[in-house]
Amino acid sequence: MRKVLWLFVPCFYDYQSFAELQKRAKLIASKELPHLSLRFVVIDDSGGQDVELEALTGSPDVQVVTAPYNLGHQGALVFGLRKMSLSIAEEDFVVTLDCDGEDRPEDIPSLLYPLLEHEHNLHSVCLAQRTKRNESLLFKTLYFFFKLFFSTLTGTVVRNGNFAAYRGWVVKNILFHPFFDYCYSSSLLALPINRYNIPLARGSRYHGTSKMTLVSLVSHGFRMLLPFSERIAIRSIILSFFLFAAVSCLAGIYTVLLVSGQNYPLLLVSTAVLVGLTALIAATSCIFFQIVNQTKALSLRELTSPIFVSNQAELRAERESSNAGTITKAVHRTHQPR
Repeated sequence: MRKVLWLFVPCFYDYQSFAELQKRAKLIASKELPHLSLRFVVIDDSGGQDVELEALTGSPDVQVVTAPYNLGHQGALVFGLRKMSLSIAEEDFVVTLDCDGEDRPEDIPSLLYPLLEHEHNLHSVCLAQRTKRNESLLFKTLYFFFKLFFSTLTGTVVRNGNFAAYRGWVVKNILFHPFFDYCYSSSLLALPINRYNIPLARGSRYHGTSKMTLVSLVSHGFRMLLPFSERIAIRSIILSFFLFAAVSCLAGIYTVLLVSGQNYPLLLVSTAVLVGLTALIAATSCIFFQIVNQTKALSLRELTSPIFVSNQAELRAERESSNAGTITKAVHRTHQPR
């Protein structure tokens, strides 16, 4: 029996781009991956509002999964993967990519190569490591400082996005980890799983421009840190310890100088204040990330859990029953003899 190659693609009012990606992916799969059966899963991140996706209804190799509301491209991927987890066999191949063309379907064979070479290894993940970005100078500059900030807090260099490949076993056994409720791409880095980093250049968009605003980018950058919250907390504690030790040393020097009757150098005062503030920020970030990590909210895990789904079904049944009862009473009153 042929194994299935699943392509999971989030789509937010971008049907034209998906149509182009679908055409290219089919061509590449037929030439280089003929032993795999290709299937597409499109996650409608518009919450069912994108009427253009109705054109995919009835396509034998495409299944549309509708998100309850706009989850963002990474949240939509996690939602779709969890929804489809029962349909995916452990031996199947899964690729996640954006539909805008920046994740090139022509690179799928290269991304899958380590998995195809070691077919009995179901536990590994292949990540596209970006070697080139077609972005503006401003974006590249901001992204450079974000990577520096990220690596300082987490000790990990981030160079990957949604473009990843793994076996169905990963979907069934790893994708339900709560880290993925926060961020898809950084969770693949945060968890202790075997990874292959595949150097791949980022492609150009098929149509239009990115719908990500500056606020969305900042929010996404923050969510990328959350799977590393424990690591950030530990690093912050260590940093706070050394900084408080430095402040104590400076305070000791100040005491000696004060007792000896010497003037307290302004540079020493400034240094002590700066180190103290840095220590306070580090300690605060430690507490903040731990609080965020423990916060309980309506997450993707709950949206895709059997309990949530059954509760929603019960609510719909009660609503329909209530509406039916109201209609019956209205009909009874209408036909009541006078």
